[in-house]
Amino acid sequence: MYIIMLVLDDPAKLDKILEAWAQIGVSGATIIESTGMHRRTGKHIPMRYSFEDTSLQERGNYTLFVMVPGEELVQASLREKLVYRFDLLVSILRNFILVFVFRYLWLALYGGQTVFAGVSLPQTLTYAMLGVILAPLFPNSLVLDVGGRIRSGNILFDINRPLYFGNYLLYQMFGQFLAALATSVGPMFLITIIFGDMVLPQSALVWLAFGVSLLLGFLIAFWVDFLVALAGFWLTETWGLFFAKWSLVDGLSGKYLPLWIFPPFWKELVMILPFRGITYSTLAIFIG
Repeated sequence: MYIIMLVLDDPAKLDKILEAWAQIGVSGATIIESTGMHRRTGKHIPMRYSFEDTSLQERGNYTLFVMVPGEELVQASLREKLVYRFDLLVSILRNFILVFVFRYLWLALYGGQTVFAGVSLPQTLTYAMLGVILAPLFPNSLVLDVGGRIRSGNILFDINRPLYFGNYLLYQMFGQFLAALATSVGPMFLITIIFGDMVLPQSALVWLAFGVSLLLGFLIAFWVDFLVALAGFWLTETWGLFFAKWSLVDGLSGKYLPLWIFPPFWKELVMILPFRGITYSTLAIFIG
């Protein structure tokens, strides 16, 4: 017999881990709410958290204990952490496919023309490919994440932190922004430049404006996602809200369809809304 001990720092992943273990034959587990010595004694924990009253303590993590009969099951359980790496590889492959699908789609739509609506074919191809590449940078899952934490009750520990909940999520999403930039967006951008015939800006000022616009687009995407996620306090299920927000933002931000192809009335309306700042403004600056 073997004992597996797993310290889980992100409670939101608890159900996924238990489901994965159940699928490979783990029939039961002991789950203990725990915290480390640093969190217990750290000066960052305000005095209002009473050590005697466990209902007021900040939940640090979960510790899981599992009894398994053989080493093979131990290895299978521990390999679940590789799922997240596999998800990253699948996401990169998916985006590569989308890049070239949209490239050939726009080639077909132009039908041999060199200019449409005042925009050249190379500019449109660059817009379409770059829109797919940059998509992982913008927050899109807060509605589901916050909704899940509200239903589980873990939101109580989030909002009782000494840091404002919105800023806590902002810093978390910005960390994911940097991670996506380094692990998927950056490499995809370089490879697409080599094989995708992208039109690159020739001016350093354009590159600077592109970078600033990209950061502003991230902030707009975050606050839109965060404001919609707060509706989870009044709703029992947020899946419908998530898909509605997802469809609205993708359609009106110019993620897949550049706004210059919209009819005049709708184009003027969409240009007033803040969603264009997420994707369209950034890409429009890049292609000139």
